[in-house]
Amino acid sequence: MENTVTTIATGQADTLPDKTRIKLEIIAEGDTAEAARQAVADHEATLRETLLTETSLSLEQIRATGFEVRHREDQFDPSQTGSDYRAVKDVQVDTQPGHVGDIVVIATDAGASVASVGFSITDSTRGDLEKQALANAMEKAREQSETLASVEDATVGTVLNVETREPSGMQTIVDDALEIGSDHDFQPSPISVSGEVEVTYELIQN
Repeated sequence: MENTVTTIATGQADTLPDKTRIKLEIIAEGDTAEAARQAVADHEATLRETLLTETSLSLEQIRATGFEVRHREDQFDPSQTGSDYRAVKDVQVDTQPGHVGDIVVIATDAGASVASVGFSITDSTRGDLEKQALANAMEKAREQSETLASVEDATVGTVLNVETREPSGMQTIVDDALEIGSDHDFQPSPISVSGEVEVTYELIQN
């Protein structure tokens, strides 16, 4: 029977985010539902015009993602102005990390509030990271196998079988990462992707 050695190894690759999603919220009030709807629509139009004029954003990068109108009796925090209805419009802005600070300032100056800022990576970047992570895992697998083989005064030969595995625990981290400094200085943390392999090598006795 052929002598073999099998090892499991995990490799990791990371990079700074190259995609950002800013979620904005626009709130307007009115004595009627229609008045609240019209007010929030006017605010949204102003926000869009401002972003398109003062930044390099395109129409496709600014999208409305949610809308609701509530009577004051249905609100957790009823209006202090006496208006009976509140309209809320959610707007999403997709951009690059380097533009976040300027967009946040411009959007808030235009009357919107920032619900969240999320950083992530494109599918292309993720694919490249996954390949690099697996390549790093293969290097580690051979190093581990060579260490084991040396104990038995043997040498690791050719690869006989390779299987990829789902990294155990929290080895793959693709969640958005965010660190907020002063003066709207958004500094995203690197995003890491891991890959795990199980490799069987030929084991040659010296």
